[in-house]
Amino acid sequence: MAAASVACAVNAQSVETFNCYNEDGTLKEIFVANPDAQQMTVIDISTASVKAEQTSGPVTGFIDGYETPLEKNYDNGFQPQVGGTKNDPVVKQYPNEEELKFNFIVGKGNPVNLAKMKWEEIIQEGEPSGKFRADWSDAYYNPDGSAGMPENGTYLKFTPSVAGELCAFCWVNKGNRLTYVVKQSDMKAIPYGGTEVTVSGWDGGVKYEAPEGDPFFNFPMYQEKLQTKAQIAEAKGETPGENDAWVLGNGNQPVLAYINVKVVANETYWIFQQSSQIGLNSYTFTPDGAGIAGIEADQNAPVEYFNLQGIRVNNPENGLYIRRQGNKVSKVIL
Repeated sequence: MAAASVACAVNAQSVETFNCYNEDGTLKEIFVANPDAQQMTVIDISTASVKAEQTSGPVTGFIDGYETPLEKNYDNGFQPQVGGTKNDPVVKQYPNEEELKFNFIVGKGNPVNLAKMKWEEIIQEGEPSGKFRADWSDAYYNPDGSAGMPENGTYLKFTPSVAGELCAFCWVNKGNRLTYVVKQSDMKAIPYGGTEVTVSGWDGGVKYEAPEGDPFFNFPMYQEKLQTKAQIAEAKGETPGENDAWVLGNGNQPVLAYINVKVVANETYWIFQQSSQIGLNSYTFTPDGAGIAGIEADQNAPVEYFNLQGIRVNNPENGLYIRRQGNKVSKVIL
């Protein structure tokens, strides 16, 4: 979990950090479900300069095949996820070949507007069955903002009081689902790949492109610029799918992602997946102007190395490390 702070922060003296987990790896006590299971659970994860919240519930779905009204499944709690377990990317580090296991807290329920959910009759052998299932097609968010914002389920909201950069370390539950960063003012999803939103991290379905015999051969590795499925297709000369611009990575595996957003003061930013749940490990916020006066000093600052777990390494050799000198952070292979 310490790696989250190293990878996000550009100036450790000025950033504000919120971590969902305590130093001993246990989940913070604030993640308690609303006693009324039919109501949203909203957890305050704010820092001094950022009003933030993580939501969960109240409805995860309906049991299909019942005559109307369908049976409701109420759940507004949270669930932890640990990298390296089922449905999570396993990220290995050379030379130790240790799994990087970051903990994430995930809410229940896709981000939807329950008021827009409809019933759909199940057709069996070409005939109406008299039984129904939930139709969520009108309840999901659209990137053009036409469907409005989610009102239920799992999403993250951040409202900074000053401009700066927000970096959220997230677990993208299902890599083939759409992942959005949305401004509340116009309800439109911000495109990836520009200057406003960038992503780095690990794509569970991509292996480091090193020749056989290289010590990094066949290991999934940290990527400074994690591309969308559309960008990957375009680089191959292929035509992207309709929604590939919002799919992080290749889309066939979960992703551990540092979602970096250039934010303005008093604007609210949402981060969520269209039809799945996004998990949060931690986030950092760096106000604009932080560290500018110290640029010259940084050039003469001592160099520090960390492994990918965020642990300082005094004598690094033979591997991939995080190199920090003053405010500058980079990944290097030694």
